[in-house]
Amino acid sequence: MATRRSKASRQPNARVDAARLLCGLLALALHSAHAAEPSQPTTAPTAVNVVDNPLAGARGDDLFLELSINGNPQGLVHFGLRDNALWASAATLRKLGFALPPDASDPVRLASLRGVDVRYDAGLQTVAITASAEAVKLGTTIVDTAPVSTPVASGSPGLLLNYDVYGTKGRRNSSSLNAFTELRAFNGSSVFSNTMLAQATQGEGLGWQHNSVRLDSTWSKSFPDEMLTLRVGDTVTGALAWSRSTRIGGVQLSRNFALQPYRTTTPLPAFLGSAALPSQVELYINGLRQYSGQVPAGPFQLNTVPGINGAGNAQVVLTDT
Repeated sequence: MATRRSKASRQPNARVDAARLLCGLLALALHSAHAAEPSQPTTAPTAVNVVDNPLAGARGDDLFLELSINGNPQGLVHFGLRDNALWASAATLRKLGFALPPDASDPVRLASLRGVDVRYDAGLQTVAITASAEAVKLGTTIVDTAPVSTPVASGSPGLLLNYDVYGTKGRRNSSSLNAFTELRAFNGSSVFSNTMLAQATQGEGLGWQHNSVRLDSTWSKSFPDEMLTLRVGDTVTGALAWSRSTRIGGVQLSRNFALQPYRTTTPLPAFLGSAALPSQVELYINGLRQYSGQVPAGPFQLNTVPGINGAGNAQVVLTDT
């Protein structure tokens, strides 16, 4: 009976060992699965860098103001307001025409510029700058005292026959008949022209004899804006005072000033000046006013009409407006 009790007591111990072995295998399998998974990188918080505006600074204001320089409007320009002073970038000031030294600081305080007076209106959001000719370089305004508007040429298609006929009657029943003809077809700025000479003669005891010669056949096209004329066919070259013309057959592209008869080809006298503010300019020749008009601030060039020649007295009067 003692032997039977010892066999019965071993069976529960074997079951407990098997359960422990199974639990160990499961734990080992779970550990291996976690080890095989890729590790996820740790995400660091993103840092946001706050950069102060170089014009306004940390405690200033960004402004877009309507700018005028010596009375000339320049549109909206970016400025910075700090410490009750206006600041602007060096690139903006150079673009507006200010003469800055190469080593100028960026941004630039407007009040530090020499020869510059700044007036800021906070209510109207405008800035009026008055600068000397040395402080700001403005472009030269060219004023033509005799502006001529270019007319637009117009034409309709057509056909023209021009002829010149003459005849003679002599003694002994001698006669002759001569004709010069030109046939011209045109359409807009293109023209085709053909000239011909025909002759018929009759002598004593002879019948009429006919003879004809084609002279020139030319197609031409004009370009009024460029003052150019293109010719294809028979034409004559240009000539100077010491040369002679040559009759050619081919293609010719030449300058044709007759397309713009209003254009002045002679040198014109000019008057140069500079206005500190928008002004009215008047030109007097020998005491007679020849021109009156408006010029903006900055240098200007006044071109006169070609009628001014020889000795005389010219006077330019500027009046601030």
